[in-house]
Amino acid sequence: MIGDRKSFTGFTITPWLRQQVETHIFFGFTARHIAFGWVGFGVGLVAVAIQCFLFHRPVAAAFSDTWYLLLIPLFLLRLSKEQQAVIGWFAVQSTLGIVGPLFIIIGGVHGFLDGKADALPNLLLGILWTPSIEFIPAVTPHQKWVSIFRLLATIPVVYLGVQSGQWHW
Repeated sequence: MIGDRKSFTGFTITPWLRQQVETHIFFGFTARHIAFGWVGFGVGLVAVAIQCFLFHRPVAAAFSDTWYLLLIPLFLLRLSKEQQAVIGWFAVQSTLGIVGPLFIIIGGVHGFLDGKADALPNLLLGILWTPSIEFIPAVTPHQKWVSIFRLLATIPVVYLGVQSGQWHW
């Protein structure tokens, strides 16, 4: 489904990358139906609304803090839906690839050594969300189920974190 053409972004969508994106629960849908740039633009608008209504900031100040969340998605709209989905997938995987191990090392291991009450939930979130198993070729076609498992397993972990007294709503 995702085209092999090379665009001004300078990358070619390989068969491996195509399979990773098309079998993903969210990015496969966006590659086929929705331009991911609009999703990113919506996130930017929500960020502005949160600053205005929850933090009682003037609209101009909220826009000045979140302008990049509105501008970058507009550049994405110049690409095809498939290329936008690939860029979104890569951004999410690379972010989770950095944040997940940090949760494991700093929140989990260091938290255990310091006797923090939320060390176990931090460790579990890091283990759950670090990209790993979905890159195994036999698992890739079923990565929708991996994502659903991660979402469902996150619920009791967040509950455990809130019960630790260190996480607050």
